Amino acid sequence: MRGRGRWAVLLVGVAMLAAIGTAVAASAKTGGAAAKKPIVMGWAFDSTGQMAPFDNPALSAAKLRVAYWNRKGGVLGR
Repeated sequence: MRGRGRWAVLLVGVAMLAAIGTAVAASAKTGGAAAKKPIVMGWAFDSTGQMAPFDNPALSAAKLRVAYWNRKGGVLGR
């Protein structure tokens, strides 16, 4: 019984690797079409409440970094 359990675990591992490989290959084929969509970033933001002293500078920093990466050509061509 112990030998069968090891083979079962090995078989499940191989099946998982095959599934991951298939998913990666499928995403690589559609990578060009998905690259046209804009990147959307978001988070919980409080501009007037108690977290405003922390959130407003974070928003400014995020805008600066987005502008920096856009000047460099964007992320993955987007």
